Amino acid sequence: MPKPFVAAMSLALAIAFCAFVADIAVAVLFGTVGRFDENMTGGRGFIGLAAMIFGAWNPIGAFLAALIFGFSESLQQKFALLNIPIPSEFLA
Repeated sequence: MPKPFVAAMSLALAIAFCAFVADIAVAVLFGTVGRFDENMTGGRGFIGLAAMIFGAWNPIGAFLAALIFGFSESLQQKFALLNIPIPSEFLA
């Protein structure tokens, strides 16, 4: 096979995979919330960009950074439920 064809096929597969992952994310978001509201994503696109930069533009580093950001957001919610006196600005 010619190299341009292989490159085009790999690009098409990458786009299809990204669309699949985005569809899964939307399904999870609607599954947890149940309906669409304004500002329901709450700036998570910027958190994704920050995770990519924090991970040094490496997919594994971005994954680890996203885990850290998600853990801190979950921890913030748990601390709020338990009335632990840590300001939410330190964890947000």
